[in-house]
Amino acid sequence: MIDTQKENQQLIALAVKCKFITANLEQAILSRLIAIYQKDPGYSVVTIFKETKILTQEKINSLLALRNHLKIKMLDKRFGEIGVSNRFITPKHVENALNDQDVFFRKNRKSKKIGDILVEKNEMSQANKTAILLIQDRIQDDLLEQAIYGIASSEMDRATINKRFGAIAVKYNFITIEQLNQALRIQKKDAESGGKKRYLGQILQELFQLTEQNVLFILKIQQQIEKDRLSLEKAVTLYKSEISSSKRFNELFEFTVSQDKMEAWVHRKKESFENLELDHFHNWLKLNGIRFGLISNELIKIFLADSETGDRLKIAQGTFPEQSIDEIVQFHFDTESSTNTEIKGQRSQIQVKKGAVLAKITPHKQGKPGTNIMGQTILPIEPRSHLLMCGNGVVKKGRSFLAGQDGIPVLFKQRTLFIEPCRHNRETRTLAGHLGADTKEIYRDVNLKLEGNINAGGAVICHDVSITGNVLGKVDASGDIHIKGNVGEKESVVERSDYRTIIMSGGNLKISKNITQAKVVASRNVIASNSNVFSSEIHAMETIILNSVYSSPEHPSILEIGHIPNFKADAVNRLIDKEIAVLRTLQKQDELDTLALKLQNHFNTQNEYLEKKQILTYLLNVCNADKLKHIESLGQKIQLYEPSNGTGPADNGGMLLQNEYMLAYMDQEIKQVEGLSIAQQENYLSRRRVEISDMYQAATNRTARYTAEYQVRKKFIMEKVFKNQQEINLQKQKIEALMIQKDFLLLHKQPAALAPDPMIRVKNMVENNTVIKGPHTSMVIKKSIYGVRIREIKDVITNNYEIVIEGYYD
Repeated sequence: MIDTQKENQQLIALAVKCKFITANLEQAILSRLIAIYQKDPGYSVVTIFKETKILTQEKINSLLALRNHLKIKMLDKRFGEIGVSNRFITPKHVENALNDQDVFFRKNRKSKKIGDILVEKNEMSQANKTAILLIQDRIQDDLLEQAIYGIASSEMDRATINKRFGAIAVKYNFITIEQLNQALRIQKKDAESGGKKRYLGQILQELFQLTEQNVLFILKIQQQIEKDRLSLEKAVTLYKSEISSSKRFNELFEFTVSQDKMEAWVHRKKESFENLELDHFHNWLKLNGIRFGLISNELIKIFLADSETGDRLKIAQGTFPEQSIDEIVQFHFDTESSTNTEIKGQRSQIQVKKGAVLAKITPHKQGKPGTNIMGQTILPIEPRSHLLMCGNGVVKKGRSFLAGQDGIPVLFKQRTLFIEPCRHNRETRTLAGHLGADTKEIYRDVNLKLEGNINAGGAVICHDVSITGNVLGKVDASGDIHIKGNVGEKESVVERSDYRTIIMSGGNLKISKNITQAKVVASRNVIASNSNVFSSEIHAMETIILNSVYSSPEHPSILEIGHIPNFKADAVNRLIDKEIAVLRTLQKQDELDTLALKLQNHFNTQNEYLEKKQILTYLLNVCNADKLKHIESLGQKIQLYEPSNGTGPADNGGMLLQNEYMLAYMDQEIKQVEGLSIAQQENYLSRRRVEISDMYQAATNRTARYTAEYQVRKKFIMEKVFKNQQEINLQKQKIEALMIQKDFLLLHKQPAALAPDPMIRVKNMVENNTVIKGPHTSMVIKKSIYGVRIREIKDVITNNYEIVIEGYYD
């Protein structure tokens, strides 16, 4: 019933997507279905379509056909993944077959499985197609027996499958062994006489009254056995085939690979007189991971036929990546003075008119990837792009950034352009009465005199401000603030992240009365010598002067000097992090990173075994060097060895000598042969090289298999990313807008340079639990102290920072 209801929802959604019904009609149908499900959970929405004549029979048939096509297509994409992973087909075969499938559906309004398409085009065998369908559980019960026999590639395989069916029937007591042998004899006699071939299950049904349910039970068990066998036996068969074709070449040839994996050479170890097959040689190279940039077959044939012991040939050459060209930004104003905006008094005074060109971008050029001889893609270094954004007063046209208004150009943090309005003398305004609302940006560049209170919920943004009353709301001034009343009030519940009263000054902040459960920030000094502080935060770059500070364990006061937080910018930063996480999800970045990391791990393992193999080859060459036969110590031989055929570490791009891990491995193997005779050393090193060579070939096979899987999986992931492209573009715009907002907030925060000796001065008491913070360290007051000066100092001996407490007048 649940499946029917789920299919109903899918069919309705498909009808909306095909524009057969509207969104409003969709809601009406769903509401009706909910009521019907109470009486008939298995009710089909098709009945509503017919009875209400919402859709014609033709449209209903189209919907059902499309739903079936989408189901098959989803299964067939997995079919393609399995086929590619087992090297039955290539990713290109899958892509073409899926396209053919869509064309066939559009033309005939019915679906065709890609397995059938691939078999028809002779790109896949019938046995492989059946094997994948069996693994996917896509075989109907009445065709299961035929399918199980269909995976056999020879008569011998069919006979083995036949016997497995009989063995399962005996195991579950459907028949005896004697009955099985009798049925097998009849089946064999039928085949020899040229009669109609019958499956073993059919014969058992006729002779011994097995039911169709009995046969189906046996087939289901055998299906799982055959699925398991397919995975194991194919791997074993492939391994035996590769070992057989490469064994002789291992005896005749050796190969070496450069440090950067861009060149490979083949060395003749032993002469031979047999005809060496080119295909077998290619298979040997492939087994050893040499897969790309091979020289011509003609040159390889000559080398195989005419080379002598000691000859070597460069067998492969990788292609280096074509490097990228960085993006270039050309600014049309003096950015040196305009970027130094965080130091008061050093803003650029260059003025531009509306429409003036501020900057032009020459776009980057993406490089082209290369490929090493192992087939691993070598990506070029990503071109450097300049994230240049349009802040307030700047517009972008094509690749040019233009002034959208008259003013002073500012380049903030090398990433955001602003046009700041030209300021002469700021206007001073007087507001009489209490302020209970948020004034937004109305007074941003104005000096204010407020004759009254700022009540809870009231907020003002301005330059300098003087307030005669109390402040219970928010004040954000780019200049100085003078508050003659109290700041904040006692609340029943205080959340540190959400103070109701927040005062932020870009200059000096003077407060005449008490500060209660508030957050106070000043870019220079907080002067409140008559103020008592209750469970509040006070932050200043330079000096804090207070009367008394009260704290409780639940809500301690915090006094910080030498650093001021930017709460608004921090809040925007958190939003940016959140939106970047959404962007990564849309771009499937975690999936792609996991996929790429797994591929890189495969290549790393393969490379590690290759380097170990080359170390052992080098040690064997040293061990067998004729000029050093009189020396038994392998370590001493290495110091005197002079390679003549380019097989030693120094002749292989310095790879082994420059790799600390490989040097450690070489030392480990040298220790293993200490005290052994030369013959025993050679025997040990030869045995180890064979072991490592086998591991290397196994790693190479695993890498090749995963590379094929990686390409298929990445393609499917990128298809999902492509579908999200519109959302991705919108998400990038959202992130850029937030970054511009953050830069605007940082631009208008004007901290003074750090004072040489910022300090806190408290005339009376600093209660225990109060937190003291400096630029580098912090402390908690454990016992109340009185009349103190507090500062942070650096120990000249240990270079550690500490908070020191001195007398108020010291």
